[in-house]
Amino acid sequence: MTFARSFDYDAIREVLTHPALYDVCGDDFQPAREAFEPRTDAAIWYVMAHDGDVLLGLFAIAPQNAICWELHTRLLPCAYGAKAREALAGVIAWVFANTACLRLVTFMPAYNRLAYKIGLRVGFTEYGRNPRSWM
Repeated sequence: MTFARSFDYDAIREVLTHPALYDVCGDDFQPAREAFEPRTDAAIWYVMAHDGDVLLGLFAIAPQNAICWELHTRLLPCAYGAKAREALAGVIAWVFANTACLRLVTFMPAYNRLAYKIGLRVGFTEYGRNPRSWM
């Protein structure tokens, strides 16, 4: 499995608007899929994950401050299951090896128990809840 930062915004958009992901991974105020454009802020690191020639998806990583970064995961259906756990563990190691990040955080809705369990298995710990963060 390989990870690399990407500035290919067409490929990034393709992953982020994938039919299996877009409606369940966005927030309450995201635009229609056809109108969506990825943010091009240089502070955002879009990291593409591949298994050989197969694109597994991407991780969007952005600093909250100089040492604490926020992770968003968008894995395609071909990466569901054990590959998802391997990809998440891999990108965590990649982030610490390739950025100034010293603490990596992520957010997930309470109903996504599978993501929560995978996060625990790769080393995340729960440290807070935000019960009214979306409508």
